[in-house]
Amino acid sequence: MDINAITYILVPVRDLERVRVFYRDVLELPVVSDKPTAAEFNIGGVTLAFYECPEAVAAGETEGMYIVLSVGDLAEQHALLQSRGVQFLGGVEERGDARVADFLDPEGNRLGLSQFYDPA
Repeated sequence: MDINAITYILVPVRDLERVRVFYRDVLELPVVSDKPTAAEFNIGGVTLAFYECPEAVAAGETEGMYIVLSVGDLAEQHALLQSRGVQFLGGVEERGDARVADFLDPEGNRLGLSQFYDPA
């Protein structure tokens, strides 16, 4: 095996339009492709794609998914998303060499903002 990167993540959702608005307008991710059947966004060279498939969501295919978004200033980005109506699942937590703040997208998928630091 010679795997050296993740290039594409595909996530089924119930309501594509609601997800499209959240990732485009609230998180302000760059749009790669915006079609009636799928919405694709770029995160540091990785494509995060959503497609409407209520059957897959109902079958639990997204359970356990957790997408962590690396940010430069966690406090600033946390405050910005709160001002846009994002409700976090608690406060900022220390996890190893990172500070993390978790929240849910409109479909209930878990996301985290993460800022790495030197714990020494």
